[in-house]
Amino acid sequence: MIKNIILFNNNKVYVKNAIYINCETSINIFNKIKQIPFDQINIYDQTYNPKHKQDEIIEIKDHINKTGGNPLIGNQDKLHEQFFDISKLYSGYKGITTTCLGKSFEKNKKDHKYPSTYMCQIAITAKALRDCTIKGFLINRIS
Repeated sequence: MIKNIILFNNNKVYVKNAIYINCETSINIFNKIKQIPFDQINIYDQTYNPKHKQDEIIEIKDHINKTGGNPLIGNQDKLHEQFFDISKLYSGYKGITTTCLGKSFEKNKKDHKYPSTYMCQIAITAKALRDCTIKGFLINRIS
């Protein structure tokens, strides 16, 4: 079962039947993801890149976590494995590397080529919970 998760809400439907998760207000991302049945998860986050068109969808192949957090901390006892390989976290080899900024997205988005908010936290959590296919996409929001 494929589930689409969108990490921002601006009243525009980018993907039908998507689940919206606000990582800044969600008390426990780990438990929220754990409750969703999926064998493939498509994660959509926002980005800011003036060289791309408004609402252009950009595929990602990797991320750099600069959010200052990790949703697995405190949940290690709920995992089947203590250590798991995330070197090829996202399926596919094309795409870009995003820098996940978390709460500092709005303040620092212009300082990074492909910033995002919490893409990394959802992807890591999904991989930790089950063997699944993870695809990541950024939706360019320049206005």
